[in-house]
Amino acid sequence: MPRKDNAQRPTALDGVFILPGDNLHWSRTRWRDALEAIAAAGMDTVIFQWCAASGRALYPSQLYDPMPGMALTDIVQVILSAAKRAHLSVILGLDATRRLGAIHYAPVEAPARCLAQTLQEVLSRYGDADALRGFYLPQEWSAPPTEHEAELLVQCATLCRRLKPGLLVCATATQPKLPVTGRKWELSDTDPEALACQQELATRWAVTWGEVAIRGGLNALLLRDDLGSRRCTLEATSRAYRALSLACSPIGCEVWGQIGLYEVAHRRDDSDPPGLHSASIERLRRQLRAAKPYCHKLVGFSFDYMDPAAGGERLRLYRAHRRGTRAPSPPLKITPPARPRANVSGPLLEKAGALEHKIEARHMLEGQIMTVVDYRYDIIHPRNQWQEDADWLTGLYTAAQSLRFAATGDRDARGRARRSFEALCMLSTVSGVPGVVARCFRRTFAGDLGAGRKRWMKVQGQHLWWATDISRDQLGGHFFGLAAYHDLVADSSERRLIRRLVSEIAGSILDHRMQAVDWDGQCTIHGNFWVAPFQALAVLKIAHHITGQPRFERAYLEYINPHFFLGHAQIQAAHILDPFYQHYQWDSPAYHLLQYETDPDLLRHLLRALDLVYADVKDSGNVYLYFVYQTYRPESDAARRGEAELLAFDPQHQYRMNYRRYLEKVLRHHGHELPPRLRDTLRYYLEPQKAPRTHLASFIPMFLRPPMEFNWQYYPGIQTRGRSGGWSPGGDHAGYAGVDYLLAYWMGRYHGFLR
Repeated sequence: MPRKDNAQRPTALDGVFILPGDNLHWSRTRWRDALEAIAAAGMDTVIFQWCAASGRALYPSQLYDPMPGMALTDIVQVILSAAKRAHLSVILGLDATRRLGAIHYAPVEAPARCLAQTLQEVLSRYGDADALRGFYLPQEWSAPPTEHEAELLVQCATLCRRLKPGLLVCATATQPKLPVTGRKWELSDTDPEALACQQELATRWAVTWGEVAIRGGLNALLLRDDLGSRRCTLEATSRAYRALSLACSPIGCEVWGQIGLYEVAHRRDDSDPPGLHSASIERLRRQLRAAKPYCHKLVGFSFDYMDPAAGGERLRLYRAHRRGTRAPSPPLKITPPARPRANVSGPLLEKAGALEHKIEARHMLEGQIMTVVDYRYDIIHPRNQWQEDADWLTGLYTAAQSLRFAATGDRDARGRARRSFEALCMLSTVSGVPGVVARCFRRTFAGDLGAGRKRWMKVQGQHLWWATDISRDQLGGHFFGLAAYHDLVADSSERRLIRRLVSEIAGSILDHRMQAVDWDGQCTIHGNFWVAPFQALAVLKIAHHITGQPRFERAYLEYINPHFFLGHAQIQAAHILDPFYQHYQWDSPAYHLLQYETDPDLLRHLLRALDLVYADVKDSGNVYLYFVYQTYRPESDAARRGEAELLAFDPQHQYRMNYRRYLEKVLRHHGHELPPRLRDTLRYYLEPQKAPRTHLASFIPMFLRPPMEFNWQYYPGIQTRGRSGGWSPGGDHAGYAGVDYLLAYWMGRYHGFLR
């Protein structure tokens, strides 16, 4: 219901989120200046998103290690002291950790215990701080919360209130979305049937949140308006505010607006920006007017997008907002930001180094990644000859090294990226037919060339062989690598070469009605892009971005019609029937497709597909997808999920013999401590012949997970008999390259999700 007491307040922010991230290197003075800038803009509240995550803390802890990159030993204390000086109230976010093993086996007990430990430490250190007003539960909840999430929310909120009754407890609610069903109004915001369904959905969603609030004693619910991503209209957001206010106000739970201060769509003159743009003051004012009638407080997300010390559009947004507060403010001191300290150590970087060393020793052939190698034999031995996924992982490795170079400026990264880029060029041209890409090439060969579509071909007059029958997964990695290298590493001559290669490859696909063809002009077995519409759109968007040729833009705009690829992509995204195929049909193409789309309305629909994929597979442990999602959903806890998974990743397990020995040891000494379903899944992995036909594999946490060519494709059924992605040649002697870890790690570093 509308709030009458807001009528005389200026339409301005009451507070702002601060995210732990690129600000961890700030000095005490820089933190003080930032909070004084917040107060000078007429705000009175700061929500610090989280104090601990993935087993690391932003304060001196008896339980956790310090967060890497901190210039101060106790950031929380510095914020509380600076807030007191600036007359601000602070709401501390607690533990943002959400390990997947706990979600599958202890969805309430484990995260509640983790949060309780953090809460007790925070209260013992800062419970009497003058600026401390309450606590924030930082996880991203479903819309509406699932049964387990609701129970976790209730337990956490109850614990906060019991340990410190005088402080408020709050959480963020995300807006509900209609399920994708294929109805005619699926992509419409104006169809009467759609509006009626949206209203009914909003009412059910608000009632669920009201039940959670009253059971847990929540003091405030923040509604994430999502207008920064243009996937919600002002009308839909107003409906959600109204429904939540009707459900929460009678029980004494305040509704706060969580106002997005960012704009997702990149601009045509952007050059692969790792960050998002700030919102315009005009759009911000529309957001504030929509929320004001229903909300007790309006909290911006996040301070990063209006930090005056950052200059440019962020300073402009800050100044425009400050002018609109109509309240006298003291003079503002703006301290230029210091350069962050380089991250030169840490367990995640050490793992990356170990995998680089192994790749050089075991998996590199003329810049190509040999994906699965029998370690009993040399890489050029006939037993390691067939590498049908070399093109795919060579492209992803090129992208990983390109991101590494962009993040660090390391000459070694440039050299490795260039070497694998040259391999991609060879794979693009070795067939002798423009546009036909090879799966692999090699200069020594033994045995038969093979029969059927997927076989070896010899280049006439040369000691050079190449593997035929390219498929969508290979081309997904191929385009990914060329695009990343083009944007982040390539010089002018290399860009001209990439333009020619992409024009030939994408042009061949387009000329053959979005199907890949082989050297003989016949369609390849798995090269039909009509069954992977999201990937098809990415091919056309990447081709237009790199070549600038109008034909690719015309085709893209034709195929993105809701009756063609876009509509089918959204319907398909709602349920990934086999997540083994998820990476190269969805999350791999998503990175550049979303980055290159500058039309906000088209981007809104593409992001809807990304949301659906993420919701369907977010509990499978795809770190790469977590980081893609976090790039466009900065409020999400996806990056923290991904960091926890990378910390649990063991490079030694990339050699299956090491993994088997480790697993046998765990089952022998700690098997009784594992959940029965997990114990059976691991036992049957070691002894598949003993598995009953009725056995359904359960989720395997990262530290126990068997190796794969691309571990982020993992899903529980992959260990079920008869499913794809099972054992590879080499048995216990098979070794995997680890490109999966490198790509996710360097993407996380490039975008600032990892320190």
